[in-house]
Amino acid sequence: MFFFDNMDVMNKAGTTVYIQADPEELAARLLASKTVRPLIAGKPREEIIPFITEHLAQRECYYKRAQIVYHTDRMITKEDINLTVRGVEEQLKYKKKNDQRFSKSTSFFCA
Repeated sequence: MFFFDNMDVMNKAGTTVYIQADPEELAARLLASKTVRPLIAGKPREEIIPFITEHLAQRECYYKRAQIVYHTDRMITKEDINLTVRGVEEQLKYKKKNDQRFSKSTSFFCA
């Protein structure tokens, strides 16, 4: 595929976190964003969820190699984001407590 050994490199460098969300959630966030996303620019609304679903299917095997996978249903409001951050923080604390190899470096990525 096109991600080569990026996950291996990130996992060796520190702790990786994949914030996993459903295609519908991702579509809502992308459509609400003011940031231009070249991969979906110009696509009709009805094509965005199938497009995201297809790309997640191709990439998920790489994303799930993160050391922590945290699923969220909503990240629209500040409170939603705070809940997600607190959930990830709890998993990081647990990992740090139970993994002597825990690194101070943490990589976050969200599909």
